[in-house]
Amino acid sequence: MRRQTLGLLLLLGGAMADSSSGILTRLTAADGFTTASARGLIAFIFLFGVLLIRDRGRVLTSITGVGLWVMRSCAGCRSLGTESGSTARSDTVMKR
Repeated sequence: MRRQTLGLLLLLGGAMADSSSGILTRLTAADGFTTASARGLIAFIFLFGVLLIRDRGRVLTSITGVGLWVMRSCAGCRSLGTESGSTARSDTVMKR
């Protein structure tokens, strides 16, 4: 399979998985903190697995190789993008 075809299939699969997240969010009865924590944990497990497969025995070197400023900026962006505000609004809409 060509790399372009594989990339296109991965892109389409990611878009389909992301578009179904709204349905899954409505089906679960969890608060915003629990939902955000679960998503963060699942993302960590997935990305760590990708690093294990890609870098094999050099995972720690790969993580520390990006630099401390990159890690801090990623953590800062994640903390700004929490979903507690949007969850509170959707709960208000659901009660009406």
